[in-house]
Amino acid sequence: MLVSNICISISICHDNMDTSYSELDQNVYIKVDEWWMTIASIKGHIEDQGSWVRDVFNALSTKDQDVVIHNIAVFSITLVNEFHHVQVEHDSNNEAAMMEAPLIMLAQLAHLSPRDFICNILDPHCTHLSRFWSFNEIKDVERDHMKLVKDYKVEIELKHNIDAQDHTTMFNYAWDSMRGRYQALRCFSSCLVMSFMNTTLIKLDFSILKWEKNSNWKFVDQPCV
Repeated sequence: MLVSNICISISICHDNMDTSYSELDQNVYIKVDEWWMTIASIKGHIEDQGSWVRDVFNALSTKDQDVVIHNIAVFSITLVNEFHHVQVEHDSNNEAAMMEAPLIMLAQLAHLSPRDFICNILDPHCTHLSRFWSFNEIKDVERDHMKLVKDYKVEIELKHNIDAQDHTTMFNYAWDSMRGRYQALRCFSSCLVMSFMNTTLIKLDFSILKWEKNSNWKFVDQPCV
């Protein structure tokens, strides 16, 4: 979605999707690898930034204008090309993760058996989690999930609530709808959200959300997001 929005906003095309550049004069477009854009679209983007930017650009010499246009094209296409190859799940070194992001939404967890939850979600993180959470707190997560699965089967209103949630449901909205229930499970899930967030700006560590939060980090003061 982000790549598409950038391409649309500054008219970047991929040669697998649009080969019309082959019919243009080479002086009217710039091509980097599989991506290309016209010089006219770059000038249009410059003018879209406002009259001051437009006037500064027009005041440049023809040679300097060509340099600016080339730099904008290379930067924009490089940005799109790099985003195009981003893998969402990253590990603690910000490398592509070998494992997929875990299930953390209510609609997912309610359909997951306690056996699968423990084996596939809780156990893989238990060693790390135990450095910052007590034994009882970890067991609370397990108990919360077992209770969620049981309640989902017997409480009609809760089942309807969870079934109405889908991929567009925000994390906090989904858990807030439980009105304070399953707090340990929510806290654990929020840790996984941060652990698998795709950014180098956030340390992928349970300690952020618990007692080892570094004073230099401005982050949530509570263990739940």
